[in-house]
Amino acid sequence: MKSKIKLVYLYNFALLICILKEFFIVSVSWNLADSTLQSLLSALNYIFILTCFLLYIVELLVFRDYVYYLLCVPISVLVFYVSQHVSAAGEDIVFSVFLILLAKNLSLNKIVNFLFRVILIGTFIVVVGSFLHITNNIAINFPYGTGYSYGFGHPNTFGIVLVNILFMWIYLHPNIDLKYIFILSYIVFSIIWFVAKARTSGIIAGLVPWGVLAISQMNESTKKRISLILIPLVLVLFAFSSYLMIEVGRKIWNMSSGFDMRFNYAYYVLSYYGIHLFGSRVPLVSTVNASIVRQRALVLDSAYLRMLLLNGVLPTIIMGTIVIILFYRCYKNKSFLLLLIAVLYLSGAFMEHYFAYSWYNFTLIATFANLLSSSNDYNFKNKKEHLWKLRR
Repeated sequence: MKSKIKLVYLYNFALLICILKEFFIVSVSWNLADSTLQSLLSALNYIFILTCFLLYIVELLVFRDYVYYLLCVPISVLVFYVSQHVSAAGEDIVFSVFLILLAKNLSLNKIVNFLFRVILIGTFIVVVGSFLHITNNIAINFPYGTGYSYGFGHPNTFGIVLVNILFMWIYLHPNIDLKYIFILSYIVFSIIWFVAKARTSGIIAGLVPWGVLAISQMNESTKKRISLILIPLVLVLFAFSSYLMIEVGRKIWNMSSGFDMRFNYAYYVLSYYGIHLFGSRVPLVSTVNASIVRQRALVLDSAYLRMLLLNGVLPTIIMGTIVIILFYRCYKNKSFLLLLIAVLYLSGAFMEHYFAYSWYNFTLIATFANLLSSSNDYNFKNKKEHLWKLRR
């Protein structure tokens, strides 16, 4: 038990380094020189990789699950090579895969609790920094209004971060009264919808308390039947995303709707770069950078299409299989709360690629933390699902 606790600390250190890079530098608009940020990124990359290597060796010696950990080596090397030399996905997919693989045999509760506190404190610093002009409050004009980022690189990123904090809080407080979930959810919804103008994040923030309420009113057999039906959901979303990419993409290039533009851009990438086994190096241009350099934006916001076009067919199949395993384990172990949150993350990934990364979607860590293992500190089988009821 002590060795597991120490490993959680080491894992959390790697997670902290990852958050500093992907959350505090890549996703935040700082008033700092680019050279300074690049130096920080390089240093954090080396520290993260060295920490993961050390964690890998220690886990191998402690748990002696040689088959699993030896399989991690070719998977990690393959993902790293593809991201560096083939795909345009960058280190984000590498960091995410490392964290997911190395979470095996560790306490999900401890990891999520640490992740929640770091991101909550970090968000507070970034938002306050936007008022002190340390970070930039970027304004983006959408067809439905102007959204503000409050220090983050895009208003949609601000919305995604708030949703992530909300979901982790709900997961870590399963016994709290449902009315508090409604209150907090609609506070978060109001900020996202009316300030950031991030519609995808706002919708799933508004849906989560109703999902929790639905769980509390269902009997166990109904919940299990619905859970079983949801197992292939990721395949449906992949297929639907591909269908929209082809059908919407055939229309006029200059669309006014953000929904249409997502699939229009994807069709453009499909037409010029195609679909390959290990993806393509596509020169993406964010909407913020496009407005600065005065050129057309080229973004892939849908996690499914981004994975298919940038990362390739093989990583897409692997990730789809992983999500199916996650849903099956939730069904098998009656982890209905975790399944609800995973479904909402998965639905959000239809429009936002951030939900495909483990620091924005902790359910991905849950998949591998429990995969091929029944000895976790936090075991779904030993957790009793709490049924929330509205107090009359």
